[in-house]
Amino acid sequence: AGPAAGGTAVTLVGVGFLPGAAVSFGGVAATGVVVAPTTISCTAPAHAASAVVVSVVNPDGQTATAPGVFTYVPNLVLSAASPTSGPPGTVVTLTGSGFEPSMSLSVGGVPTAAITVTATTATFAVPAPVACDGVVAVTTSFGQAAFLPFNASPTITGSIFATGAAAGGLPLLLSGTNFQPGLTVTIGGAAATIVNQTPTSLFVTTPPGAPGPAAVVVTAPSTCSATTTYTYL
Repeated sequence: AGPAAGGTAVTLVGVGFLPGAAVSFGGVAATGVVVAPTTISCTAPAHAASAVVVSVVNPDGQTATAPGVFTYVPNLVLSAASPTSGPPGTVVTLTGSGFEPSMSLSVGGVPTAAITVTATTATFAVPAPVACDGVVAVTTSFGQAAFLPFNASPTITGSIFATGAAAGGLPLLLSGTNFQPGLTVTIGGAAATIVNQTPTSLFVTTPPGAPGPAAVVVTAPSTCSATTTYTYL
């Protein structure tokens, strides 16, 4: 078996193989074909996920076929993790395709074992504290690897109404990424009131503050944070 992307090294065993023999998987020519009288080594080409017929054709026209001896499995795709952050022991569900029971998992560089695995879902428990902007890594027995962020920090890419009266009570609109439910916003160390929130925008009301620049800190539940500046007048 091998991934639909191809690239799997395959050895065929038989008799009567002649130099120059051609090999195909499901009608698609293999590459890197090396022929010996009783073995052929080659590289499987890309093919849709399915069991395929492997064919060998000698230069003299003799043909041998082996139906279903090689199976293409779906390519590894890692689509989402839920939740996307959490302390040790948090059970995370991965969705995607091409998962297999023998695949390896790590979070923040720390290996962990899957609790359950199907072709499209897998669950695992976070094994250790994960630093901000960690990574979930999945690697199949075929060498395919896929990655997703874990404990990703929020980012602030812009702000509107970034100046206002020291008395507070004014709007501040922040744009960015990874604004997670449960986050907090402080301005100059004082809590701002969150009026509306999406994953990419925050609309808050400023608290009172001393005239001058003040740090605006957006902190995710994971404690990862992003900072910009608000100026009190």
